[in-house]
Amino acid sequence: GPGLGVAIADSAEPLRAAGTEVLMDAAPLPDMTPDAAAVLYRTAKEALANVAHHAQAKTAWITLEETVLHGAPAVRLEIADDGVGFPASTDKRAEGHLGLSLLRDRVLDLGGTVTLGERLGGGALLTAVVPLYHGQ
Repeated sequence: GPGLGVAIADSAEPLRAAGTEVLMDAAPLPDMTPDAAAVLYRTAKEALANVAHHAQAKTAWITLEETVLHGAPAVRLEIADDGVGFPASTDKRAEGHLGLSLLRDRVLDLGGTVTLGERLGGGALLTAVVPLYHGQ
């Protein structure tokens, strides 16, 4: 519910402290299972930590909104940055993104999807879509 956006915004504090501008666009969210909220929060926190550690980004964008996945209500979390992006030679699951690959498994367990890719114009883009209710 309403606490998730606030918690995710709070987890971006280290980025702000390091001088990265964090722009958040969070729509009011429907009720969801505690599992769904926890996975979204942990995925956001891990992605933002990666931006802080690797990206040298001037700006990070966080989007949180209601969507539909496989015909069922879901929440979409998107985290983008204008930093260095992923080195072309690097396996995205490799060192530095281990935390994300573990969280990706949690998202998939809940019937969700995770994509990690390049942001148009440079930087990285992570999108996680998590169903509100597990098993629907």
